[in-house]
Amino acid sequence: MMWFIRVSFHLFLVLIIGLLPGCKKEDPVPVDGDGNSYNTVVIGTQKWQRKI
Repeated sequence: MMWFIRVSFHLFLVLIIGLLPGCKKEDPVPVDGDGNSYNTVVIGTQKWQRKI
């Protein structure tokens, strides 16, 4: 019984540690000095302004 608790705890830790890096905050929408916001699209690691 004790081995089951130990294995379950280790599995839980592996899952939590594996999922945490994937939780990231979404970047805010770019806004210029006049208050205009711009739509963007991410291609690879770069963010580009989307053409409407």
